[in-house]
Amino acid sequence: MKNYNIQDLILEAYKEKVEEKNTRDIGKFLQFVAEGYARRWLQEECGISSEGASNDEHGNETTWDILTESNVRDQVKYRGGKQGKRPKLFLETTRRNSKKNAGAKSESGHVAYGSDEFDAALFVVPSDDFDFYNTDGLEIIVIPVYELVNPEHPDILLKNVPAAIMDKYRGKAKETVLELENAKRV
Repeated sequence: MKNYNIQDLILEAYKEKVEEKNTRDIGKFLQFVAEGYARRWLQEECGISSEGASNDEHGNETTWDILTESNVRDQVKYRGGKQGKRPKLFLETTRRNSKKNAGAKSESGHVAYGSDEFDAALFVVPSDDFDFYNTDGLEIIVIPVYELVNPEHPDILLKNVPAAIMDKYRGKAKETVLELENAKRV
């Protein structure tokens, strides 16, 4: 069989999903892009150096995607879905439903994040005119984890971001990031 260039195959598959308007699969592709974009945004817009998360001493992935110079742990999520005119921001994960994740944490079949797993949720959200081939039209929304704690179960996060919390932080990403950085430096 012929040897194919992986980058070409990735681009071909991505273009196919965009043409099909398959938003679920586009979101899977763009999750990886969102993490790289978020690191560039932190550096270029906020002047903050960061690194991608590495595996722990047991070879397991950490529970955050980016670690900043002040040790703020950011969980990055690409979210292309809409709920009315607002982005649909959610934090469910597809971890195994094990004893560790039993109870309220996994009621819906998906597992809620623990309230101690990261410091901020950094959402990368496309605008209505986003063309899926350039970063123009991507918005960053940063929400501190303390705003997302489930009031009925303080050890886990809400699985969906309420509109009031989203509205509170929308358009304030840089300000929120800098506040979190400064709080960690103290």
